Amino acid sequence: MQRFTYALAARDLPKGFGYQLYGALNALAGDPLARSWHEARHPRVSQHLYWADGTFYWRVALWGDLAGSDRLAAAEADLADRLAGLDRLTVAGRVFTLEGRAHEALPLESLLRHHLADQDPPDRLNLVLRSPLAFKRRGHFDPLPQPDLMVQSLVNRWGAVLEADSDRMETYRAIADDRVWPARLRLRTTAVPIKGSHIPGSLGEVQLILRAGAPLQRFLALLFALGEWSGMGVKTALGMGGLDVTSPGWTSLPASAMIR
Repeated sequence: MQRFTYALAARDLPKGFGYQLYGALNALAGDPLARSWHEARHPRVSQHLYWADGTFYWRVALWGDLAGSDRLAAAEADLADRLAGLDRLTVAGRVFTLEGRAHEALPLESLLRHHLADQDPPDRLNLVLRSPLAFKRRGHFDPLPQPDLMVQSLVNRWGAVLEADSDRMETYRAIADDRVWPARLRLRTTAVPIKGSHIPGSLGEVQLILRAGAPLQRFLALLFALGEWSGMGVKTALGMGGLDVTSPGWTSLPASAMIR
């Protein structure tokens, strides 16, 4: 798993920039890796676009388990090498200058051990929704960060890795209804233009209380920590659903993850 964060030297970004960036990322990845993203229900790549302190950031995460395909694993390793040295990128015919701000890398097993064994679980989580968050519900987009939808989205993405079958997924969602409570919300809504439509999404801060025993607190905290890599909700490959997770005395990543 590797994650790259860049600052973009641009202020007049075009509408639908996330979709255009995804096209540039596909070109950078090349075939067959880009095709594998298109064919997957939950592509093992995410990109999150957000403003912070007057700077526009682009965060790209590669979090696939490609051990079963030497060809795809080699293609992803090649893409990671390109991203590590990236200082400019052509997007829809326009060249953007990039400044690398962070590069994180670690095996998934290290992240699992960090949360399930190496640190005490939190009783609350503070989420910062960096890029617009939305969920698909009954054929419509729902911008509200509801605990059951958040947990369901994360289990959908990481269930196979965590060996969660469909029955267990429903159990986790029921647990979220009963044991995960929003304590504080500071949100605003926006609309994200993607392929001719506008998707409503929420930005801001959410505090969740985990009313559960230590084993379940560990698992829930792990899910949201994994969400920093995959994003939550819809269109995470196109720039939506990015989040940061914190809690006093708890970290979402081990210190060994930081390369730059």
